[in-house]
Amino acid sequence: MWNFAQTDDKLDHHLQTVTVFSGKSNDIQNDLIGCVFWVLINEIKKEISETSFIAVIMDESTYVSNKSQLSTIFRYVTCDGNVEERFIGFCDVSNDLRAVSLSEILIEYMDELKCGDKPVAQTYDGNAIKTVLSNEQPSKPLHVAQSDTSESVIRATFAISEIIAKKSKPFSDGEFVKECLQSVDIICPYKKTEFAKLNLWRQTVAHRIDELATTIEGTLKSQATNFEFYSLALESCDDSDTAQLGG
Repeated sequence: MWNFAQTDDKLDHHLQTVTVFSGKSNDIQNDLIGCVFWVLINEIKKEISETSFIAVIMDESTYVSNKSQLSTIFRYVTCDGNVEERFIGFCDVSNDLRAVSLSEILIEYMDELKCGDKPVAQTYDGNAIKTVLSNEQPSKPLHVAQSDTSESVIRATFAISEIIAKKSKPFSDGEFVKECLQSVDIICPYKKTEFAKLNLWRQTVAHRIDELATTIEGTLKSQATNFEFYSLALESCDDSDTAQLGG
């Protein structure tokens, strides 16, 4: 925000004089990052909608906390002939590096970007992934059809994201929720694999909440056409460092 203010006199004056905004709130920082992320994702969606084919690049590496992190990049040719490589996101794959699990992550990304019929190539890198894939059956396809289990996992991410939104929690809490679920394998060990497949990374939670909001907005608009009268109730909700208006 302060960087933007360097090129915007009005914003700079506002930040210097405002009394309810310090710029230090985690919620505000997450919101700003989320806004930038969604601008980029919408641009990527637009580009992908206009292209006929995409190639998927997935790379695994271990970062400082000794967890395996999978990065995903989509490569495609835009309508004006430029070759673009767009970073889609990171995903924690420490608990499951099997081909089936990796394919489910890819399927989820393709569902989000509505490009399930466009992939023509896939590449994978990373020592951990290569080791696991080399121990699997050679004939086992990496890109598999979405199973009932995968659909249930996606539904679960929607349910958890809805709770996070209702409780006004940071999107990053999704990863904390996943850790909590994985710790209860003592009670239900047969669900351990399903819990590990949950993609509750901050960007995924933000996307799920956005989809839920869009669905609710569409339903409300549809129902509003039949209203004869309606009333509005507005309330100021300033429970953090942000003045909010709820209706």
